[in-house]
This record gives sequence, C-alpha cells and structure tokens, in this order.
Amino acid sequence: MKTSTLILFLCLTVSFLASPSAALQAQELEQAVRLVPYGGGELTDAQMDQFVGFSSLKNPKVLIIPQAAASKNLASSAKRFSDIFQRIGVKKIKVLDVQNPKKAKQDIEWADIIWIPGGSQVRLRKAMEKADLIAAIKKHYAQKKLIGGTSAGASIHTDVMMANSERDQKTGVLHPIISYGFGLWNTVIIDQHFSQRRRQERLELAVMNHPDLTGIGIDESTGIAYNGIDTFRVIGKGNVTLYRVRTLKGKNKGKNALEKIILKEGDSFTLSNSESR
Repeated sequence: MKTSTLILFLCLTVSFLASPSAALQAQELEQAVRLVPYGGGELTDAQMDQFVGFSSLKNPKVLIIPQAAASKNLASSAKRFSDIFQRIGVKKIKVLDVQNPKKAKQDIEWADIIWIPGGSQVRLRKAMEKADLIAAIKKHYAQKKLIGGTSAGASIHTDVMMANSERDQKTGVLHPIISYGFGLWNTVIIDQHFSQRRRQERLELAVMNHPDLTGIGIDESTGIAYNGIDTFRVIGKGNVTLYRVRTLKGKNKGKNALEKIILKEGDSFTLSNSESR
C-alpha cells in the first residue's frame, strides 16, 4: 500500500455517546463476531470464556498459534493458554506446529477457533510465511470461523501492520515501524498495550501516513469484537482509541484533521461512518 505524508493537521477530539439502541446493536453484533483482538496484559478466565462464546458452538475446537513467542518461550506460551481453555471447559485443543506444514494446514482447517498469543508480530508472520500457512488462515477467516489474539496476536490481523517503533534522537518523536500482517482486516491498523506503553504518538503518525486507514489503539485487558464487515464493540475494562483523517467543512473547508475518538466498554462503532466535520 502506498503511503503519503500529510503536512497540515488540525486537532479534532470527539467524545463518543452510545445510542439508545446500543444494547440491541451489541446483541446483534455478538451473534456475528469473527475477529477479537485484545490489547495485551492480563486476560481473565472470564474474558477467555467470553471469547470462546463468540463462536456459538457448543464444543468448539481450538487451535493455539504461539509462534509470536521466542523459541525458548513457545512451549510456555502455548501451555498458558491451553491451561486456560481447559479451565473454561474446552475439550478439544491443539497447538500449531510449523515444523510440519502439512499437518499444520490440516490443524487450521480442523479448528473452529484460532487463538494467537503475544510476542513479536513480525516473528509470527515470518514463521507462518515460511510454512506457507497464511492462505490457510485467510481461508479459515473467509469461512466465518472465529479468530482472536492478544498483543502481537492483535496487530497481526491487518494488512498495514504496526511492527515496532523507533525514537528520533534529535526530535524525540516516536516513529512507527510499519510492516505487513495477515491481511484479514484491511481498513485499519491496530496498536496494543496502547495507554500503558504510551503509544499514542506512533499510531497518530502511522495514520497520518496512511490516511485511508483507521488507527485502533487497544488498552491492556481490553479487546474489540469485530463482525468482519464494518462494526465492532469494546469489551474489557480499558479504553479503545481511534484515529481517523477527516476533511473539514465550514471555515476550515479542505483542511485535514486527525480525529480522535475514545471508546469504552460496551460502546459499538461503525467504521463506515465517514461524515466530514
């Protein structure tokens, strides 16, 4: 995707108010959730139980993809979530082995739910590319099966992916390092550990350089339940921060603004709401 640099930005902060039909919208959305990225941090058994519940299957088959972890941490990452899934009653659990690509593809096809723990999203993508498994992940998603992940397992779902950041030694500005992910959700760029690690600046700059995308910053212990089309709902105790480039009307007509929207637990948001301000 081509990038462009926007020279002039006005600051536009928007407070979000849930509509009277928010409860109904949340109920309808929950019946169609396909992607659930979490912002990292501690996830409780109750949160993981809620995630599994989005599948609407009585006895779902869960596949853990731990390859974002460093090799020395692969087993512990897989075991941590395998134990959680067992505690909340999941009976059928597998862990992806990229050393056996043929079986790995079969396991992805077998799964009703894919769960991706944290680590390095670039490491994860490279491991999946090497084993030629990204097409299988996309097929799983296209079949409207559930996928979720936390931290790196959240950022990986997009096309334009937040990979890391580096601070300019002269200006102190935290610049995003952009790569590419699985390409499941192509209209956004996701950042995680958002408030806790003060990543606002790098996501703002990423959106300025990719004005066709919506930036989604997800706090720890927080996630978004996305319906795979246009709408998501915030779940968990933290905030979700959105950034969008808007073209202004009125006296500032034609100028660009970086719009910031703060969402809290229970708030629903539709990305195609493109009204200029």
